[in-house]
Amino acid sequence: MSDRKELVGRLFLTPFARQGARAPLDLGLGLAASTTKEEGTSAATGLPGYREPGQQVVFRYRTSSANPVTGTVLADGTHSRIAPQAYLNKGPLGLIAEYVVSKQAVARDTGISRTEENLTHTAWQVTGGYVLTGEANSFRSITPKKNFDPLNGGWGALEVVARYGQLSLDKDAFPRYADSTASIRKESEWGVGLNWYFTRQVRVAVNYEVTTFEGGAATGDRPREKFLGIRFQTAF
Repeated sequence: MSDRKELVGRLFLTPFARQGARAPLDLGLGLAASTTKEEGTSAATGLPGYREPGQQVVFRYRTSSANPVTGTVLADGTHSRIAPQAYLNKGPLGLIAEYVVSKQAVARDTGISRTEENLTHTAWQVTGGYVLTGEANSFRSITPKKNFDPLNGGWGALEVVARYGQLSLDKDAFPRYADSTASIRKESEWGVGLNWYFTRQVRVAVNYEVTTFEGGAATGDRPREKFLGIRFQTAF
């Protein structure tokens, strides 16, 4: 349980929205931000780790099972995030981009000395999609010209997608606050996929992603990982 307060805000602009079908393109520009103060404990550090696309933890702050009070890294003050973001759709083509900066105050008490640091982690990604069946791309969901109904010639909409992104951890996190033989310093990921929209609300997504790492292993870099995911999704 925590009684901490967090201030969260988001501004999003769609400059051509009022033009409707006459708009030259579908454009969205946004900025999200948050800030809070948190003081962690050995039982609840307030410092979650980072996961790769296959949901394996690839970065975690140091903890100590032998002496958790003096060996564990804790949240120790302000945690703020800022995230500019944008999307652009023109006919069947769609692009999404975002960049995130996360600043976290941390501390570690070794029993001999206490150290504090403000760490800055960053991540970004760009995703592009193209609707093979000709429908207009959309930030929300694609509306098929014909819903999936094979008996009446309807097969829904098909979209191919590609993505590239990176996660970079603050170099000052190592080695005092994180162990580079167990936690990565950087992650780069690319992926391709196919989205099959049965209706505007129902789709099947198939994604193949390859992730490479810097650090994260006793002998250097964590091995490259490949991930195949199949997801059935509904939205209302």
